[in-house]
Amino acid sequence: VGASSVGTEFNESKLSWMSIDSADAFLPANPKSTTRGVNANEFKQDYVFGNGVKGVGYYHLHTRESYDIILARIQAKQKKLNSDASCAICCIFLIVCAPCGL
Repeated sequence: VGASSVGTEFNESKLSWMSIDSADAFLPANPKSTTRGVNANEFKQDYVFGNGVKGVGYYHLHTRESYDIILARIQAKQKKLNSDASCAICCIFLIVCAPCGL
């Protein structure tokens, strides 16, 4: 996606990305909980949790890096859905053709 984030200022006609170096652009993740069922990194409003250029943590939605994380999630989900669809087509083909001896 090119260069890192630039600027945080509101221009009347144009919004710009928050710099990844801004104080609230990245919040590091808490250490993983050792207690089963306890999430040490709970939901934070206006942040996306994931692995990015500064490591694992929370990236503010006004940074480009947060959108890289969101895009990676969408692409992974799309890949899984395509795989699931292919599997379903194969299963249907086997159900229809196997009894016929094809």
